[in-house]
Amino acid sequence: MSARSRSLFLTLLAGGVLGAVPAAAAPLAPVPDNGFVTPVHKERAGTIVFAPSAAAVTTPEKPAQFTSTFTAGQPIFFRAYLPRSLENSFRAEGVECHTGDDVWRTYSMLVDGKPVGDGGEFYAEKMAPESFRKSTSIRFDQALNGQPDRTEKSPHRAYNDVVLPALTPGSHKLTLSVGGRCMARNQRNAVVNLQTPMAKGDFTVTVSAADAAKGGVQLPKAGKKDAKLEKEMAAVMKAKWTQDTILKVVIVDKDWTNEVLKTKKATVVTSRRIATKVAVKQGAKCRLFEVVFKQPAQKNKKFGPTEYYSTGDTDELPCQNVK
Repeated sequence: MSARSRSLFLTLLAGGVLGAVPAAAAPLAPVPDNGFVTPVHKERAGTIVFAPSAAAVTTPEKPAQFTSTFTAGQPIFFRAYLPRSLENSFRAEGVECHTGDDVWRTYSMLVDGKPVGDGGEFYAEKMAPESFRKSTSIRFDQALNGQPDRTEKSPHRAYNDVVLPALTPGSHKLTLSVGGRCMARNQRNAVVNLQTPMAKGDFTVTVSAADAAKGGVQLPKAGKKDAKLEKEMAAVMKAKWTQDTILKVVIVDKDWTNEVLKTKKATVVTSRRIATKVAVKQGAKCRLFEVVFKQPAQKNKKFGPTEYYSTGDTDELPCQNVK
């Protein structure tokens, strides 16, 4: 999990997850939501189904293609059939949530009965008010174990970062559940977790030794390829991080972004910056850092030498994934 993700989780924990106030006993009246959107939804409300293709879980679903057994190399698509919206799930537990930036849908995973991530929660996504009130079904066009862009914030990226490293060679039972968290209007703005998951499903993944070696964080796709520039960036980081071995620089932005200074008379370009991922070796382990570089503006629309600007997220990177 990235440093930024861990920081988010710790903030949420400090704000109330560890000391979450129990839901009020009396349920609140439900509000209109999308209800059961397909016949399969009505039959399987409260469950999560899995399939090797997106088409199988896309309306109209193909239940004959649902399965709960996969190998690590197979794509895993899922659809969560919720009995009610997240807002109504909270209302059923007596919680009236604030809307806006204070509502989250959470994804938790058990691997062989043991929680991964922060207490089992491996991803939390902020809910738009309309989805919070009405959405009763969850599915994605991308496989849960796909390879999303490293800048993406999604269950797929979190699965790769948090769950995959826990899968050693052998067969594993995974339990995926969908819950929620909100700031409770009727409980003095306490941060409250949904007491009962909205949906849950089990599936089995068999991992070979070769699959395990390929797991974990991967290098991102390059947005821009420039061997000369990459070499300059590596030299900058070698001089800055003298205790590390710089293995590779991947430029993830497609191009430079100008930084400007606006005055009443003119807009002046002061520098330009570009984001990268830098793989380094620290002792016997490797890490992947988000590093931004800049070049100061000079005369005649030219720019000076490449300089270090800032460091962002970092992840542990299996050394064998550096190619």
